[in-house]
Amino acid sequence: MRKRLVLSILLSIPWMRPGTPAIPGADAVPIETILTRLAKDASDFWATAPRYVAEETWRESSTITPERQKRHLRIGAAATKKPVDTTVIRQLVSYYAFGAFRHGPEALFEFRHIISVDGKAKGDPDRELKKFEAGLHEKSDHWRHKAREDFEMQTMSGVVVDFGQLIMLFTKRRQQQYDYKLNGTERLGADIALRVDFEQRQGKQGLHISDPGQEPENTPLRGQILVRRGDLGVLQIRLSASRKEKAIEVRDEGQVDYFRNAAGALLPTSVVHRRYEDKKLIYEDSFQYSNWRLMEDSPAA
Repeated sequence: MRKRLVLSILLSIPWMRPGTPAIPGADAVPIETILTRLAKDASDFWATAPRYVAEETWRESSTITPERQKRHLRIGAAATKKPVDTTVIRQLVSYYAFGAFRHGPEALFEFRHIISVDGKAKGDPDRELKKFEAGLHEKSDHWRHKAREDFEMQTMSGVVVDFGQLIMLFTKRRQQQYDYKLNGTERLGADIALRVDFEQRQGKQGLHISDPGQEPENTPLRGQILVRRGDLGVLQIRLSASRKEKAIEVRDEGQVDYFRNAAGALLPTSVVHRRYEDKKLIYEDSFQYSNWRLMEDSPAA
């Protein structure tokens, strides 16, 4: 049975990268100042990101435990062997863009069109890109729904994530859903970043999880926001969400890195999503984005 995981922007411990300890002596910056800049970055993202298209390389690694494997009759020597975990790896290359459904234009979602599966190309890239952009510009939502459903069916885990626009959780209007705490600094590549811990208040919806035939479940979020010390531009957002599924503790973790291109558009460079069951890594999705460019018929950024 496929599970759908969607970051709901309609409206565990926060994951920290190993080997990046907090740097003492952080500049005293009011949290209100950081949040004001964060809201501006979110607004800029909403206004400019849907004008762009990129190539996404999605590497999906899934662990199939003995409990998840299909039962089958084993005879002879095979019957005496203890079932073991099996790891399956798949790589999808797609055209990738943000867009909205006509019935809810304020909310952004991810749309993809696969052009390569495990190194095997599917059609002519230029022609496929034109088809993808034409679909994004359709007035009807039929193409948008089908594009997301088709892509979900191609994934091993059946998980669809909308993590690329994680920044949209922190618009001015939505910031009041969280509690914040400035928690020192951290080196992130060539930058020194201020680290802000956030935690969503109980009862607010953040991570939306649904199984076919079951009632949807919403899980509060917690995590960290890293902003560049100096101009306070957002560099990275991390989140963690835990819940119980029957007797199993399930934890989802996500991390998004952002950059501004030469035109000033805020866009993601990479996303990592991991799911643990009882502290055991079940699958990992890593996304890399390249060749961001304005779509045809888009206004200049």
